[in-house]
Amino acid sequence: MKKIIIVLVCVLYTTLYAQGTIDKEIMSEPGLPVIIKINSGFVEIKGTNDTSVKVTGKIGKNVESLIVEKNSEGIHIRPVIKEKYLKSGKDIECSLYISVPFSTALKIESTSGAIKIFGVNKTLFIQTITGNATIEGVYENVECQTVSGTINIKGSSDFIECSGINGNYVLTGNFPDSILKTSSGFIKLTTDYLNSLTIFSSSGEIDVNCDETVRSAVNIKSVNSKITFGIHNTENILISIKTISGSLITENVVFAETSKEGNRMKYKNGNGESRVFIESITGNIVLKNNKEGVK
Repeated sequence: MKKIIIVLVCVLYTTLYAQGTIDKEIMSEPGLPVIIKINSGFVEIKGTNDTSVKVTGKIGKNVESLIVEKNSEGIHIRPVIKEKYLKSGKDIECSLYISVPFSTALKIESTSGAIKIFGVNKTLFIQTITGNATIEGVYENVECQTVSGTINIKGSSDFIECSGINGNYVLTGNFPDSILKTSSGFIKLTTDYLNSLTIFSSSGEIDVNCDETVRSAVNIKSVNSKITFGIHNTENILISIKTISGSLITENVVFAETSKEGNRMKYKNGNGESRVFIESITGNIVLKNNKEGVK
């Protein structure tokens, strides 16, 4: 009888805990990534000087439990949800606050949950369906994929690659090497310096602003997007712009050489060692000089 009572109490405690507050901690290891999966709700990840991964917050009443476990692949954080509740999407939200050692690599997957990350300086991978993400800090490499969410990144990264269908990307800081692709979402990049940049969007607006390019290779292409390219320092640059039926607008730009070849306009200063190619078949293209820089 006592055993039955103990079992019942344990089951009751587990159920109540699953429906309420989360407070878990697990020791980290150098080089071991943290892998997070959520369906909906909110997750905030911050970097600290601690040597452990801490998880606090709350989970919805239809979330059975939150798994926090470690294996050779990484530290895994994910909710356990019954299939019938996954389909309805009712009360399966997680509100999680996670702290990790600041040099931890992160891999985050979300269906519709919101993500916020700051204070981590390793590699970062984010994948969402409709969820939005806000990222702040200095990272080695960043890779983002979203179907229709908005990804806002402020800080810097050695290399960043973003892709999506209707996904939107807003990047502000220092991103010298980037690949940004979306079908109909907008792309806005504001960076101190450009070394290598590739952008493609079928119909979403593209807005790029940078202080300078030094021996850079920039390629921006679209089918019918409006493209704005603003630059502060135009020394030693060749800008080649092509549009079939769109308009070309220039604002405060002065170049030593200007030429036209069919539907393509070329603007050159100095030796033209930085190459910028911009093309939109039917969209308008704006080339402007940012007199005050991007800051």
